[in-house]
Amino acid sequence: MAHKFHRYSDMVQDEDIGDKLPNKLRYIKMASRPAGTLIFCLCLILIISIPCIIIMLKMPEDSGGFTVAAAILTGVVASGLVAISIELANNYRHNLKRFVVLSEYLYMVSMYEYFVDWGSHGDYESFEGQTKTNWFEERITITPRIQAVARIILEFGPVIEDAVKTGREYLSVKELRCAQQAVDAADKLGEVIGKFICNHLLTRDCYLFDLLDEPLRSKIKGFAEKAGIYLDNNDLESIVCDYCLTNIDELGAISNDDDTNESDLFYRNQIIHCLWDFDQAMHRLQEFVKVEPVVYKHVKSHLR
Repeated sequence: MAHKFHRYSDMVQDEDIGDKLPNKLRYIKMASRPAGTLIFCLCLILIISIPCIIIMLKMPEDSGGFTVAAAILTGVVASGLVAISIELANNYRHNLKRFVVLSEYLYMVSMYEYFVDWGSHGDYESFEGQTKTNWFEERITITPRIQAVARIILEFGPVIEDAVKTGREYLSVKELRCAQQAVDAADKLGEVIGKFICNHLLTRDCYLFDLLDEPLRSKIKGFAEKAGIYLDNNDLESIVCDYCLTNIDELGAISNDDDTNESDLFYRNQIIHCLWDFDQAMHRLQEFVKVEPVVYKHVKSHLR
């Protein structure tokens, strides 16, 4: 299924675009990003050159003014071309290194919609076309897209966090802001899960699976057995996180106790908020990577 967000999505399905002209052009265009300095140099050349050209057109060739204007024009154009050439080389070197250092990050972000499609289990919703959520509901409705994000967030969170930590210098200010929002949403999700676990511990003195109250303990045990996960107290938060993301709709209805039910409903809504914030940040990040070259052998493996 092709989602027409990335410029290369339609081509990826039928042909190896790694050697195609559009993909080669993406490598060439690395030299023009960012374009601010290049545009400034060109404008400066034009601002100085235009008056010189006008003077040369109005004055005789043997006059001193013509000679001075010609010398200034020659110097400005020459120095301007040198500055532009250096800037193009620096841009290409920087963007090529970004492409190598952040290869996993660029790949994951560019493939985000494909992973959402996979996590939707045939019920895909685009970001713009997803079901509207009423955030003022006591029990917030989970859209198919949010359910899909819940299935993939644990795969994307660590990659985005690693890019922010180790590749910060290769991210633009706006891109870094969006990436940090995604990391914050994933971290917030971890905090919510931690509070959810504490809310179900029989005692706060320790953090063990055997101290989870019922029926959550039985549900976690059944989930782990079904998924083939070995229950380990060191991985308690990870296992409970997997359970919550897989069974969001059950939260708020796992106990007959009114207080526990209301508390779980609160955590359920908080989890949905975190997933929405993460999805929104990832959607914005795609704008920054859609101009990057495509490594087809990676893309191809996820389209089979």
